[in-house]
Amino acid sequence: MSETVCELTELPVSMCSHCRPKLPPVPERTAIVGQLIAARYAGHCGECSELIVEGDLIGCTEDGYWICEHCAEPEIDLRDLIP
Repeated sequence: MSETVCELTELPVSMCSHCRPKLPPVPERTAIVGQLIAARYAGHCGECSELIVEGDLIGCTEDGYWICEHCAEPEIDLRDLIP
C-alpha cells in the first residue's frame, strides 16, 4: 500500500512539513529574580492564574508577583541588580 503524497511538495504526507499538523506554540516564560523556591502557602500564579499549593516551586518576578514554575524563566541573577 502506498502512502498519500503531498500535491505541493510531492513528499509522503508523513514527511511533509506542509501537510503535518502544526505544533502548539511554546508559551512565553517570565523572568524571575533569584531561584525557584517551594511555596509555603496556597495561591494563584500571577501569570497564568493556575492554582499554587504548598510545596509547588514558584518564583518572584521583578514586579513582585509570585508565578508557577511553568511560567518562570530563572535567568536574572540578583547580583546583576546591584549598581
